[in-house]
Amino acid sequence: MFDLGEAQNTARREVEKIIHADLELSKSEVEEAHLVRENERAWIFAAQIPKLINEGWSPGAIIVIIDKKDGHVLTEDEQAEFHKQWENSRRRAGFIKQK
Repeated sequence: MFDLGEAQNTARREVEKIIHADLELSKSEVEEAHLVRENERAWIFAAQIPKLINEGWSPGAIIVIIDKKDGHVLTEDEQAEFHKQWENSRRRAGFIKQK
């Protein structure tokens, strides 16, 4: 099993790759990636971008989801499935999504 420290480093590297690939972002605009949530499957990190938050963007951050088993960054398809399962588990626990 991957540990939280390794996951934090992976998230930082992923955020740097995303910044490098986006011509509209600079490293100085993006805050440090911090753990914001976790469940039994994954750690979720967010690197906030205050400029986007101030402009009303949601989430206004770069989000990186790290698999706890092997430490890989979830792909787009894996993230969609992750959110679908998470939403279902929250609904079973009594949380209802507002419309």
